[in-house]
Amino acid sequence: PGRLFENEINEMLSEDLFRKVTHFHTLYPWAQIGLWLGMVCSMLCCGVLGGLYYASNFPSTPWMWRVYSGPAVLCVPACFVALVMKR
Repeated sequence: PGRLFENEINEMLSEDLFRKVTHFHTLYPWAQIGLWLGMVCSMLCCGVLGGLYYASNFPSTPWMWRVYSGPAVLCVPACFVALVMKR
């Protein structure tokens, strides 16, 4: 009788595990998209804040903010490319 009870428990656990794995596979792509969109937002924020900082502290050298904030803003298209290639 004890063995039959263990088999029933194992069956119920495997069905529950299957539901959880199926649920995981439906949510994982959305989590990946959220991650990449968060990276895009952080790169845009770094570019804008860096540009504002250097534009206000070095007003006589306009190339200063372009040199320091340009690479951060240029990473945004790279994030979109990585997002598209990931799918």
